[in-house]
Amino acid sequence: MKNFFISHKNPLVVVLILILAGGLFSYQHLKTSLFPEITFPKIKIIADAELQPVNQMMITVTRPLENAVKQVPDLHLIRSTTSRGSCEISAYMNWNADIDLSQQRIESQIEKIRNSLPPGVNLSVEKMNPSILPVSGYTLESHTQSPIALKKTGYLYHQTIFITGGRSL
Repeated sequence: MKNFFISHKNPLVVVLILILAGGLFSYQHLKTSLFPEITFPKIKIIADAELQPVNQMMITVTRPLENAVKQVPDLHLIRSTTSRGSCEISAYMNWNADIDLSQQRIESQIEKIRNSLPPGVNLSVEKMNPSILPVSGYTLESHTQSPIALKKTGYLYHQTIFITGGRSL
């Protein structure tokens, strides 16, 4: 058996290179995804207003956005969640509605009231699909550190996790 590998060294190297090249080619053209491409009749509006208190967030951001979204045709149901500095509004459309057109209508209604929202509010309007669902969320609170220091700590921790590939340091 030793003599076989020695005597056929060049053909075996060529076969090995062909197998590796085929594997690389297959790997580069492999189509995979974690979730299938599904579009639900749901549009999510996310508003971020930094560290605004919940009651002020509800009055100045959530309610005006809800009222604007309610003007869109084919709206079936609207649900919202407000927390400190952010709100998430889920607009459930009818199943037969054109989701792209509904998203454009919602964005148009939001642009009409954009000037009445507090300055610095970041808005995003997205069609619902499995890739925008949060995997995990964190809240940092402290009696000794300022909100700015907590924000820096959170960014540092978040970057550290992604740089090291999710391993602990």
